[in-house]
Order: sequence, then structure tokens, then C-alpha cells
Amino acid sequence: MKIHNMCTDKWVPPDIGETVLQGEIGALADRMFFRRVNSPEARRQVYQETIDAFRNKLDDAQKVIGIWQGEYWGKWVVSACRVARYQHNEELKSFVRSAAWELISLRDADGCISTYRDPAFFSAAPADEVVKVIGTACDWNWNIWCRKYTLWGLIEAAELTGDSHIMEAAEKLLDQLIDTLEKKKIDIHQTGTFQGLASCSILKPAVILYRETGNEKFRKFADGIVHGWEREDGQSPNLIRNSFSGKPIDEWYPEIDSWTKVYEMLSCFDGLLEYYRLTGYENALKTAENMYDLLLKYESNRPGCVGYNDQFRRAGIYLNSLTEPCDAIHWIRLCFELFKLTGKPCYMDTLEHTFLNAFLAGIFKDGSWGMRAVRSSGHHMIAPEQAKMKFNHCCVNNMPRGLINGAESCAMLSSRGIAVNMYIPFTMETVSPAGGKVGITVSGTYLTNGKVHVRAENEKAMVLSLRIPAWSKTARIRYDGKTLDAASGYADLELAAGTHEIDLTFQLHPAVNVFPYPGDPEKLPDWHRRRYFEGKGSENLELLKGYYATLSAGPLLLARSKLIGSREEEMFAPSRLAQGKWTVTLTPEPMPGTFAGFEAKFLSADGDEFSTRVCDFASAGNIGSEDPKLFNMFF
Repeated sequence: MKIHNMCTDKWVPPDIGETVLQGEIGALADRMFFRRVNSPEARRQVYQETIDAFRNKLDDAQKVIGIWQGEYWGKWVVSACRVARYQHNEELKSFVRSAAWELISLRDADGCISTYRDPAFFSAAPADEVVKVIGTACDWNWNIWCRKYTLWGLIEAAELTGDSHIMEAAEKLLDQLIDTLEKKKIDIHQTGTFQGLASCSILKPAVILYRETGNEKFRKFADGIVHGWEREDGQSPNLIRNSFSGKPIDEWYPEIDSWTKVYEMLSCFDGLLEYYRLTGYENALKTAENMYDLLLKYESNRPGCVGYNDQFRRAGIYLNSLTEPCDAIHWIRLCFELFKLTGKPCYMDTLEHTFLNAFLAGIFKDGSWGMRAVRSSGHHMIAPEQAKMKFNHCCVNNMPRGLINGAESCAMLSSRGIAVNMYIPFTMETVSPAGGKVGITVSGTYLTNGKVHVRAENEKAMVLSLRIPAWSKTARIRYDGKTLDAASGYADLELAAGTHEIDLTFQLHPAVNVFPYPGDPEKLPDWHRRRYFEGKGSENLELLKGYYATLSAGPLLLARSKLIGSREEEMFAPSRLAQGKWTVTLTPEPMPGTFAGFEAKFLSADGDEFSTRVCDFASAGNIGSEDPKLFNMFF
């Protein structure tokens, strides 16, 4: 028996595949979908390695800790399911069904599907035992985290194929896990790593499975996870209670390294919002909104994401940045779900910024691979072999799903009509909530000069809501012989049945953004020096010190790069823009291999001037390079 949600979304994306990315970003998506999902190598190497993990069961081979080979099958299948829908790909749909059946053939008699030889091994051994065996302290255990992705993959495969056998396997998997935890009297919040965050992220597929099956055991399990985040005793991480404190995350508890993990925590909020939809529990929604506000205020990093090197540690005050593509994807996910539920434009503003900058910067130009960390200068950190796997990586396996999240964000539906949220090139063909077919085509030069053309073909009258980004402040809209000047937010156009040609002009407001040091960084105490321009775990990044500025235009961060002909001497010279007041004028210039290129002319209040070529940050370093001075986003 299916269960209906208590809360409905204000905006709903069309079915995956009804919106298709076009232009250079669409071409990048197509390349990645082929290289990572559809190509012979993707099936023979990438997929095969994920399923072999369930045969080999190496994740707990060291017995005292556990690794995460078990996450990759689910991640790959979730992406494959979305790509199959996006491309209307029947061959891939058939492959997904076969992949699910192959996995099910490897399950234990009780329904357990795991890459751990001991399926009840949920926490690392005591620290002294771990040190004796592996020679260093480590508290890794990713057993339930891996089961989360396996469960999610099975659910999506069942929904894609309509195969009840696959959904039944998902039920048995979760049923067996819950029974094991209850039999051994283990609190899921005390399992895994990062103080239960990794394990508790199973909340999302658990809620989805309850909604599909009506099995009250799954609802009780989800309730327990959520209520464990609002404890009276304040035990870490206590996400719900702490989100109402107003404090930055790194001040919630004295020790932060063991739990302030970006990817895992954001994954929990994905589940928390699904729980809100199901139950209407207001604290779940308010917690996610509170966390968005806290992260935007304290954790916004230079490339346009949150956190530093996959941890929340007041990243907003670091000059240098490391941000994981996994973090960018799940920050996008949080904004995506909050926008759907609330319709607040701020969430779409943030989603666009992260998608076009931090996220796209993490994908190789050829779509074959990606980064483990996107850096602010030097070169990005290429995703290495991980968990004894050669062809899979946590960030890379998430990237196809992130691209489709971008496509889903472009336009959405409500009872009133359709909203256009993004202005990168795309096409959409769907049915309006008011009835009748609707076609939307977005084209133009949004990223280089703010000019957009929207063609709307609607069989029945409807309202078309056009997003006016906060960075633009205003926009001029011309349609049906009318001219409208609209403020940031959404502009509603009443469209009669027919074809409409709509032109929008946004102001990019190119700006020099000086990084705000509180005093002379060379005289700061050691703790502040680490925070302000060194960070922790720099991963051999060449750290910049001193006063610097960044350059932005519209939704884009801009950078210099050897890929567009910039020289090391100009890219890494002491900053001129951080001293005095400067203005910048941008002239669009075609640059192969970029999403946007410009000739930038800078003029100071004292009359000094200089020019340089710049491109969008995402295109400045998206290759497999270890050149320590490949690009720089600082000026």
C-alpha cells in the first residue's frame, strides 16, 4: 500500500528527460553520460568493478575497520537510472534491470546485500586494536553507508523498470538491517563514522521505501533517526537542536574533526527534507532552512560551495579553498529540495552559482573522469584510486546525477504554470498543469552578456514565471509587444495560447571582490593564520598569502589560466586589485574550451589600468593536470 505525502512541493520538475541541456554544458553532459554510463568501457570496467565488490567482500578484510567499495554499485545505478530516463534509453533500462538481478543473486539467505563479510560489523574496533593492525588511528566503518547506496540503487532500478522483484529485494535488505540493529540493541546513531552521520544518511531511501510499501517498520526506523538528532542531552551531532542555535557549526562542540563532514551531513539533510514531505514535521524543514542560512553565512568558500576539504570549519574565512564535487552536488541537492518545497528564489540563486562554478569545475572536459577537490588556484586535485578500486570514485560516480539535477532545475511546474529558473541553453517539452502541451526553448548569451531568448509554445493559456537573479537586481523583458522592467525574484507573464518570443536582458554587474582580511595577515596569531589563509589539509596546494581579490560577472566566477594563454608571471604576481578601488569592464571574447571568455580591462581610482584575458572558473582547470600554476581565480 503506497503512502501519500503530508506536504506537497510548491514547484515540481518535469519528468527526467522532458528537460534536456543544450549548448556546451549539454555537450559536456552527453560526453560524461557516454564515458561513465553507456560506453563499452563503462559497462566492462566501471560497472563490473562495482558488482565484483559484492563477490569479493573486501570492505572489512582488515577486521578492525571497514572501507566503502559497497557504495559504488548503488551510486552507479542511481546515475544510470537517471541517464536512462534523460535519454529515453531502453537499452540502458534493460541493463539496469539485469544489473539489479545480478546483485540480488548475490544476497544472503536473510536478504542482506553487503560487501562486508560480517554484515553486523557496524563500528570500528577500539583505537588501540586498530593501531595494532593497521599502524595508525582510524575509526572507519562504512557498512550502513554502503547499504544506503545499495538500497537507493535498488529502489531507483525498481521504479525505472517497474520490476516488483527488485523492490521486494530492497524491502528485504532494509528489513534485515533493521532486524540486526534491533537484535543487537545497536543505536544507528552510534554506528559507522563521523558520529553516525554516514549511517543515518540512509534516512532518504528508508522514507522512499516506506512511501512505496507502507511497511510501518520502515516508518518507525525513519522516526528514530530523526528524533535522535534532537536529544535532550545534546549528544553530538544533534543536528535539529543545534541548527536552531545560530552558532557556526564549528562552535557546536569543542572537537570538530570527528563529525563536521560536509558530504555525509548534507546527505542527512536530503533525507530530512524527504521526511518532512512524508510527515509534515515542521522542525525537519526548519532545520534544513536554518542550516542553509548557517552554511551560507559561515561556510561559503571561494569556488562557490561550502566547507573546506570536505569539513565544516568556518570555510568562509579562508582565502585558499578546497571543495569536493560530492559536497557541491549535495549543496545543490539541499538548495534544489528547499526551492521545490518553499519556492524561495534565494535557493535557486545559490544552486545556480554552485552548479556553474564549483560543480562544473570538477568534471574533466572530456567527461571521462573528474576531481577529488576543486581548488582556488594551482590545479585541481584529480580523483585518485580509492578504496582499492581503479575505475570508481565517490565524487566521479555522483557527477552524472549532479548534471541531471542541473537539468531538472532549469524549469519547474506548479498549479499556476511554469517557472524558468536557469538560462543556460535547454529545451523542455511537457504538459502544463493547466493542461495542454508546452514547449520551452532557452537560448542566447546569458553567461557572456546577459541576453536570453525564451520561446514558449503553449496549447492553453498559462502563467510563465521568469527568475530574475539577485545578482542582476533587475531585468528588462520584451514579449508580445510589451516591455517590462522586473526586480529580482520572479516575473509572472500571462501568456495566451500560442507561440511567444520572449527576450530578457540582465545586467552582469562585473565586480572586483576584495577578500576581507581583518587586519594585517602577516601579524595574525598562529590559529588565525591557519584559518585565514592556510586552512588545514591543503593537499599540497600552493597557498596564497596576503591580500587578494576575485572577479565575478553575473553568476560566474572568473579566472586566468594557461588554457586560455595566461602566463604564470601575471597569474601569480602580487595582487594589484586588492589595493585601492578598481572597476572592471568585460568584453566577450570567444575562447574554445570555455563556457565564457572575456577581455577584462581594469581601471583604478588613481587612473592605473591594465587588461587581461579571463574565462569562467569552471573552464580554467578542468583537465587532468598537476601543473602547480595552471590557473588562478585570484587577481
